[in-house]
Amino acid sequence: MRTLLSRAEREKLPCSGLEAQLLWMFHVAAPADADLPIAALTRALDTGSDAPGWFMRCDPAYLVPGHNNLLLAASDALEIAEQEREEIGALLNRCYADAGWSFETPTATRWYLRLPEPPRVRTHPLPEVLGCSIEGRLPFGEDASRWHAVLAEVQMLLHGCGVNRAREARGEPLINSLWFWGGGTIPPSDPTTDHDTVWSDDPLGRALADRAGVPCRPVPSSYREWVAQAAAGEHLLVLNEGRYAGRFEGVAGWLNALERMERGWFAPLLADLKRGGVERLEIVGGGGRAFRVTRRCLWRRWRRARDIMALLAE
Repeated sequence: MRTLLSRAEREKLPCSGLEAQLLWMFHVAAPADADLPIAALTRALDTGSDAPGWFMRCDPAYLVPGHNNLLLAASDALEIAEQEREEIGALLNRCYADAGWSFETPTATRWYLRLPEPPRVRTHPLPEVLGCSIEGRLPFGEDASRWHAVLAEVQMLLHGCGVNRAREARGEPLINSLWFWGGGTIPPSDPTTDHDTVWSDDPLGRALADRAGVPCRPVPSSYREWVAQAAAGEHLLVLNEGRYAGRFEGVAGWLNALERMERGWFAPLLADLKRGGVERLEIVGGGGRAFRVTRRCLWRRWRRARDIMALLAE
């Protein structure tokens, strides 16, 4: 990867973060003063419905004590059964019916809240908070205090519900909070892309591909497996294997994830680029930089391979 990044043409993108960059790649205009409309897009994928309205993600969360703070752990660790999420969804709908709120729990990790009108708050995307302290990352804006109170109410409801009492008795982690984020409506125009195929395990990537009418397939475990499946054309691969490694496993975990991606993807990609098997490659980092590489770029031997973190930070 160091060789690819060091010899590439570099460009600063107008956005950073996977979610914002996916919207940009699919030519979806992101609001400047509101959340990215993640909830409405992924809900359409999860439910198969384009119901109108303003939706917010309210994903089940597992808060664990840290050093004088609370950390948001990965919700995948909760392994929520269908009956559990249906029971919690029904509880929330009973408690907030008078407010006109409607909760949906279509998957184990992605839940939704439909509101009668947009709330006057902004939120922090769940992927940016996973593995981190929630301090300073709660909803903010004109109605922030109200939403902090809602969060406290929800936590109390979950603490005393039958689902969590049963989970506690079985020694399982509790569903002790929700994380509100990604509010908005379905964008007025459908996404578009020049890619022939999208390869993504990320729900937003799959939702955008679905709305753009482009085939979307799961990401193979390595470049060689991908080559065996891919036809000629333009491809978008969403590789987020190491996205959270540094948060949950520290620097060593991040370096291990980087090494796995180097062996599985970037080293064979570089070899294929040298042979002419790949015409061009564009690597987009989460920090908001794109690195475009062709076979001709590799002749820039005066550009010595440099530290990856330094390249991504330039």
